[in-house]
Amino acid sequence: MSGDADAARAHSLKWRWEANLGKDKTAIVVFAPRQAGRGLTGQAAAVTANPVVLWGGNPINVQAAYKHLGLILRSDGKWDDHLADLLRRATSRVGQLAKFLLSRTLANDIKRLLVMTCLLPVFEYGSAVWHTSTAQAGLLTTQYLRALRMILRCPANTPTEAVLVDLGMPTLEERWDLNKLRLEHRLQQLPAERDPRAVFDTTWGGRGAHMWSDKVRLLWLQLIPSVAERTQRQAELRGSPGVDFDRAARALVSAREYAGMRRKVRAKKKLGLYAAIEQLEHRGGEGFPRPRAPRLYLRGCLTPLVQFKFKLRAGVAELRQELERRARGRRGKRPQAACCLDCPGQVESVSHFVAECHGHDDIRVRLWQGLQGANPACAATILGLPADQQTARLLSDVVDPSVHKDTAAALRLVVEGFVERLRGRLKDRLHPVIVDDAVIAALFAESGSE
Repeated sequence: MSGDADAARAHSLKWRWEANLGKDKTAIVVFAPRQAGRGLTGQAAAVTANPVVLWGGNPINVQAAYKHLGLILRSDGKWDDHLADLLRRATSRVGQLAKFLLSRTLANDIKRLLVMTCLLPVFEYGSAVWHTSTAQAGLLTTQYLRALRMILRCPANTPTEAVLVDLGMPTLEERWDLNKLRLEHRLQQLPAERDPRAVFDTTWGGRGAHMWSDKVRLLWLQLIPSVAERTQRQAELRGSPGVDFDRAARALVSAREYAGMRRKVRAKKKLGLYAAIEQLEHRGGEGFPRPRAPRLYLRGCLTPLVQFKFKLRAGVAELRQELERRARGRRGKRPQAACCLDCPGQVESVSHFVAECHGHDDIRVRLWQGLQGANPACAATILGLPADQQTARLLSDVVDPSVHKDTAAALRLVVEGFVERLRGRLKDRLHPVIVDDAVIAALFAESGSE
């Protein structure tokens, strides 16, 4: 290493250029995971002690970590410092975007675009080379979901699957893994004489669990578990000139992510209604395709009606069942009864609140009258469904997939009016108007004296 520094010094003297030896510009990092904490001399000491490399008589600083092109490289090969800095920058960026994401005047499409262009690049930068632990990925995902929940103005306990699917946003793991596959493909397409290709093809000794190539190999194993199918698929993607690798890799990663998301939706009892809605909107429920746009009802601004509809779909509306669930999870809080106030003995779930509660029979009659006026066949079909399926049909974007688009728009208007009336009823119950008799008497007294 000293010889390389002397050669570079001789070149600088010959061509009259100077090196910036500042602490933040020039440093030596020894990448030796098994000997982390040892100096260049091999003796147990701080890595900054006893520098042995000189530049024109001046010692070059030796550090345990160095930030190069936005990535913090550590001598032990770990990414903890970089991920901590990434979390700090992501948290700050979410705070900067908060006033725009919480706005009710900006359309949700614009808010989604802000997240895609201003926040996701922070999470993605350099993800092709670094990897996270489960805890680190959870911290980063928390900040990502925090921004998405700001768009919908929903509570922190809103299911992740409902937020991602309805807004049409990918998961962070999907973007990270896709970047790793892209980098591997680019390295394999390089000529053999290129240095990056030579490093990629070299078989390195030591603990292979820390090698980047092993991480990508495990990623391929997750995407295609079968050995024969994986080998054939990789050969097709790498060898066929007419194959769009980026599109094919995105399809593989998206299929894995949304297959896992679908399993989580089925496993959560809270998302039973949401699973029925997704099955209805996908006309058979053949998995979760990669969303590229928000759901139809989220295309405009976030009105109170849209916000309430999303809460009903995700199961986080302020109903008795949800309030009891929240109180059960808090220490020192006495759980409230989950029974409906208008229907004794019945749990006030979303399906009961929308399709069965006797306290809303009057507005439900207006709903059926409006549906019959728009399409009698659709009204008869919905009326004959069980409460769960009826609620899923009313809260989904697809009220009846067989009707004309104009009729579908009329049906949606009728259903939106029904949901708006339900929102008003729930709002009056949660925030009742309290009339004080003493205040009324004082007002009458003042008016009489005048």
